[in-house]
Amino acid sequence: EDKTYYRMQLARNADNPDNPDQRLQEDINIFIPTVVSLTTGFAEAVGQLLINLPILLFLSPTTAFGTFYCPGWLLYLALLYSGLGTLVAHWIGSRLIFVNFAKQKYEADFRYHVVQVRDHAESIA
Repeated sequence: EDKTYYRMQLARNADNPDNPDQRLQEDINIFIPTVVSLTTGFAEAVGQLLINLPILLFLSPTTAFGTFYCPGWLLYLALLYSGLGTLVAHWIGSRLIFVNFAKQKYEADFRYHVVQVRDHAESIA
């Protein structure tokens, strides 16, 4: 039988994860709703694109800003706008990964210490 968890408890160093049981519970509580939300959001976005694409192409004038010929230019402008918005959101969100990781780490440490205090309340008092 593998005793990895026991060995992790004995060898506490910077390479081993801290509070792995609490980390797993926290990650699962975050992962499942995020996957469901992303899946439904993607399906909704594809549906809206398929519904609004013909309308945008039909209503788009053939001249962009009244100066040059470009049929469907509103579609190109909408795609450019959403692409830039996606890049900005990705740039900001990538910085938040480290903040979220540190938050989870400190919360897990706090929960661990609270349980330790409760387990050793008699000797503390």
